[in-house]
Amino acid sequence: MRRTDPPNPRLRVLREQLSLFLPASISGQVEALRELLDPVQFSLIPAHVTLLRDEELRGLGQDDVKSALQGAAPLTLRFGSPETFGWHGVLLPCIAGVAHFINLRALLVGREAAAREQPHITLAHPRNPRASDTSHRSALSLIRGIEVTFTAVQRITQGVGCPWLVSRSYVLAGS
Repeated sequence: MRRTDPPNPRLRVLREQLSLFLPASISGQVEALRELLDPVQFSLIPAHVTLLRDEELRGLGQDDVKSALQGAAPLTLRFGSPETFGWHGVLLPCIAGVAHFINLRALLVGREAAAREQPHITLAHPRNPRASDTSHRSALSLIRGIEVTFTAVQRITQGVGCPWLVSRSYVLAGS
């Protein structure tokens, strides 16, 4: 479940980023698999594509992001079959729409920095303990060819040991 409460001012913010959350109409199957593969990550943040990591977002205030994204159109990405990375990480790589993703990033960080990040959806993060159920290979075959249109960018924050919270949303409405 996506939290939209304002961050607790007493909570020390550890990380902040811009993310593209999967809409509810498409996230059910992906979330069920994430819960199976990585219950830790599942409990911290909904399925998403990271647009800007915390080090890229530093120095960009709310108004800077709003201004940069003004007029930006919704973003459609297509994801391929799951791939493993690290010891037990699993992700859905983006197979169509990468250029549009980079163009959206370029509005915020410039062209050179924009190309450094490739869009993907992480199903299991290798920093978390491996899930005890190792029968997930058959479940992975169920997810392939997902196409998602993102209509908003969320600015999210995470406090020490806490789930990510949405602090602001920016609508991608086009011009």
